[in-house]
Amino acid sequence: MTAIWNLASLEDRRYPALQGDLDIEVAIIGGGVTGLSTALRLLEEGKSVAVLEARQVGQGNSGNSTGNLYSTTSQGLRRVRSTWDDDTVREVVASRSAALDDIEQRIARYSIECQFARRPLYFCLPNPDDRQQQDLEAEYEASLLAGLHAKLVDNLTSISVPVQRALLLEQQAQYNPLRYVQELATVVADQGGRVFEHTRVLDVDASEGTVSTQSGTVTAAHIVFATHTPKGVNLLQAEMEAFREYGVAASLRGDSQPEGIFWLLDDFHSVRTYRYQDETYLVVIGGKHQTGRAEQGDGYYSNLEAYAREHFDVGTFSHWWSAQQYRSADQLPYIGRSAHDNVYVGTGFAADGLIWGEVAARVICNFIVERAGDAASRLFNPRRFTPVKSAKSWAALNARVAKHLTTAYLTLDKIDDLDLITAGEGRVVSVEGDKVAVYRAPDNTLIALSPVCPHLKCAVKWNAADLTWDCPCHGSRFATDGSVIEGPAYAPLTRLDVR
Repeated sequence: MTAIWNLASLEDRRYPALQGDLDIEVAIIGGGVTGLSTALRLLEEGKSVAVLEARQVGQGNSGNSTGNLYSTTSQGLRRVRSTWDDDTVREVVASRSAALDDIEQRIARYSIECQFARRPLYFCLPNPDDRQQQDLEAEYEASLLAGLHAKLVDNLTSISVPVQRALLLEQQAQYNPLRYVQELATVVADQGGRVFEHTRVLDVDASEGTVSTQSGTVTAAHIVFATHTPKGVNLLQAEMEAFREYGVAASLRGDSQPEGIFWLLDDFHSVRTYRYQDETYLVVIGGKHQTGRAEQGDGYYSNLEAYAREHFDVGTFSHWWSAQQYRSADQLPYIGRSAHDNVYVGTGFAADGLIWGEVAARVICNFIVERAGDAASRLFNPRRFTPVKSAKSWAALNARVAKHLTTAYLTLDKIDDLDLITAGEGRVVSVEGDKVAVYRAPDNTLIALSPVCPHLKCAVKWNAADLTWDCPCHGSRFATDGSVIEGPAYAPLTRLDVR
């Protein structure tokens, strides 16, 4: 499964794996928007930088995002306002607006080809009830407060989904996120940065300033986790919820080709168009659920396809993909120094990582070059203590983790014959008293793994939509062979021999 953005992928631009040891000023773990934006800013400040990507540049959550760029937040400014205050709303929008402008200026400066364009954003209410109307009014007021160009629109006609009322925000933007990141990696390499692909980090020793990989060790004065969530064990993981969300793309026929970012606030669908060569595609995002709690099996993709067919004149579906989000307990991201002064993080971006990643790059760069901090560095400080603002979300999250740790194995299927597991199916079962995560490949090969996540010992769950083993506690995800896809876990699931 691949995202639509791969149509314009720069397949010929690849980078070597790290071989041997390396001394550098800054080691950045993660080759997505956050990591490469941070690398470029530091290179422009004269720092030496190495970017370590476990797979290929841009092929993580950055390349699986929507490509939508906006100054507001997907959860809504009204929620930020109710949790914090008016000044915080203004700072959130100011930081995100500045980041959007920085992206546009960088694209122009380095002639980055990523189909960047300014577009409107719409919060759409197809069939609003009184509560939804009130929420939209509150979002409108918060947007005006923050200085956004906002207006309310009745009976929106720029999309074929019937929309009775909408909030319009002008001068937002879109691009191809994968192509942007790949082009950014080229700029980083041209500026003297070291970019390494297929270089999985196995451990970080902050006290020694070392980053260990399978093929060498990087020693650095500063270490940046640009991995969506910090690797290893970090207290921030107890303050964030992990979510997955799905996307589909199909060719779009006729004249109904909506221009802009459309958030349909029914069950929540994000809709946009994408043009490649002579073809226009419809992109629909939705089906969000907590990681490790995929209740609809592979129905997430089929539901999105059905929604697209119901409202648009679509042809053949060509792309299916998903992405991970980490949502903070108090509505704001965590950006800056982690528990160690030489380690920096950017996490808790929710669904807004393309812009927050650029904000994180600026804040982290300022720390490393010892430039005086601004309001953003203080507001998004990972060491902040906000018990009142975070209490409800923190309590709910960790109650679920505790419950999962104590009850995850109580309802396992006891199985006498592994032939009952069909091709393409994964199940956590009890085999002669042993707990086993079993997957049967299409060629009938049986792969058996320990279901215990090596991060903090939760039990993984099968995600039938993506064919992965997902941890419901802190979002680690594993391939059918047990290898790490993403999340805080360093080590893979243990391979077992079940006959």
